[in-house]
Amino acid sequence: MSRLICVAALFLVMASPAAAQGVYIDLFAGTGETDDTNFAVLGTSRIDTAFDNTFTYGIAVGYDFGNAWRVEGELTRREADVDTHRLDGGAPIDGSFGEGNSVSLFANVFYDFETGSSVTPYVGLGVGQIGVDYANFGVPGLDALDDDDDVLGYQFVAGLAVGIAENWDFRADLRLVEAEDASLTSSAATNSTSSDVSYSAYDLTVGVRYRF
Repeated sequence: MSRLICVAALFLVMASPAAAQGVYIDLFAGTGETDDTNFAVLGTSRIDTAFDNTFTYGIAVGYDFGNAWRVEGELTRREADVDTHRLDGGAPIDGSFGEGNSVSLFANVFYDFETGSSVTPYVGLGVGQIGVDYANFGVPGLDALDDDDDVLGYQFVAGLAVGIAENWDFRADLRLVEAEDASLTSSAATNSTSSDVSYSAYDLTVGVRYRF
């Protein structure tokens, strides 16, 4: 919780317009993949989980210093349905269900490569907190996992922005997200087994940026 408070404070500082012409807001959405994960059950066994495509959406508020550098605070949600569960490397279990969701709050730093045109490539790094929520994992007749944890996360971003009108940019980018392992506990029906569970994802997002 202390990490979340610190990141939120940084978000508010960066969102405060020191100079109005440098402030922008970015709205975006996209799709991608949540990487496979696994978690412990029954003391010594593990369930391997694969996900369907991820739906991603979010908002960022930032400040452009006008010297190719930008900073921003970003709030993003990712949602992915479970594709399959496997017990100890066995065959996919019919009727597998669940959701692998997350909410991330990041402080980002970007560098824009000026080209002298309306097209601007950029790269960025972000760090912050990710709320990992592996919800309602199970198979017919058995609930296996429903737990969440807040962990440290980071991301790498690479993309292009295109000026489309005064104060408006269209942008598209690739975001690679990694998180510390979440500490999660399986259901009572699976012996309430605790384990460190991975979370990582990548997204292709598109959005619009308005500069005030």
